[in-house]
Amino acid sequence: MRVRIKLDMADVRTRIAPSPTGFVHVGSAFGALFNWAFARKNGGTFILRVDDTDRKRHVEEAETAIYEGLSWLGLDWDEGPDKGGEFAPYRPSEKLQRYKEIAKDLIEKGLAYEKEGAIMFKSPGYDFEWDDAIRGKITFPASEVK
Repeated sequence: MRVRIKLDMADVRTRIAPSPTGFVHVGSAFGALFNWAFARKNGGTFILRVDDTDRKRHVEEAETAIYEGLSWLGLDWDEGPDKGGEFAPYRPSEKLQRYKEIAKDLIEKGLAYEKEGAIMFKSPGYDFEWDDAIRGKITFPASEVK
């Protein structure tokens, strides 16, 4: 079975998801720049999602530093914790109950299973294949998707 997805560039949604554990580092800035530029070039949406799942290292002031750092780079975002948007909230910690509901539903439908406290997707039994704009055709054989 082969699944093909045609992407309409008007539907482009890119994001950056820095962790509020300190200042924006060069890797996050690099990723943000490419995702922002791709969204802007294609009339899409650039999203800031604050990945606040590492509660032990969370620094309250770091979220403000993220906003300031990206703004200093000249990057603006269309949706995020400070702006809202159609798919709010933009912090994973604010969606935990929804994630639990989805995981339970996937398990009940036989699409996933629990292993050592983690929810694992079941392999659909067919190769994953797509055309990447940079690397060309990419294929992941079903045998490698566990």
